[in-house]
Amino acid sequence: MTSFVFIGEQGSGKGVTLEHIIKPLFGTSQVDQVEDEELKSSFNGWILNKCFIAFNEVAHDNKGRNSLNSKIKSIITDPVVTINDKHLRTYTIKNSINTVFFSNEHIPVLVERNDRRFNIIKTGGNLRKLNWFKPTSVFNNIKCELNSFAQYLWNLKVDLDKANEVMDNDAKTALIEIGQNMYEEFATHLKGNDVTWFVDNMDTDSYQCPSEVEVTMIQPNKIPKDIAVKLFNSLHPGKHITTNQLTKYMKLYGIYPDRDNDKNRTRIYSW
Repeated sequence: MTSFVFIGEQGSGKGVTLEHIIKPLFGTSQVDQVEDEELKSSFNGWILNKCFIAFNEVAHDNKGRNSLNSKIKSIITDPVVTINDKHLRTYTIKNSINTVFFSNEHIPVLVERNDRRFNIIKTGGNLRKLNWFKPTSVFNNIKCELNSFAQYLWNLKVDLDKANEVMDNDAKTALIEIGQNMYEEFATHLKGNDVTWFVDNMDTDSYQCPSEVEVTMIQPNKIPKDIAVKLFNSLHPGKHITTNQLTKYMKLYGIYPDRDNDKNRTRIYSW
């Protein structure tokens, strides 16, 4: 129900892990490496008879992001998957696939807030730059130890509930933030009452930059409309978004126009 995404420079050991550990453990014919273009293709016959798939050099971009994200979600968590092979009618099979992602790209997959599928891992540097790494001897040692390692895995007591929970770390947080559009990002930090983030990121040279007093008006569940607009525009110089425009987008993320209970009935956003 979850997948690991390994992000790191070329030569950091992602391919070594696949060829010398994963394939021998699961069986060479039951493990496949799928490239980015194959994943994006409408045909997915590569899923057949596989229990482990390594997606190699995947890279997320805005083009076709929704369809690709849905496909990845389906492969990771759906109980059945639809097979669309060339020259054959589509049909479904039981989903028994385990997945892992290898990439040198900074944004290999789209990670949504509250994601429950991806564990994001930053790898180390190029192995060949390390004095102890001698390919032939290291690969031979892995081969010699693999049976013992397999026995260790068989004997390991696994908590399936914990195994299906993803880890939160800085690498994942960074991917979540970069995958958000500017309105979602703004709404997320408003809801989190993250005053420090706003102070650190707003453009203090902007003529619309809120004053220190105005920034403190960000409350745990509300903010004056005019302050919100100034704050948004100072985060995105050149946008000059209006109150009506901001209101439309904030509604998408559970932030709505309202009136405060003060004597002036100040126009606010609340959540």
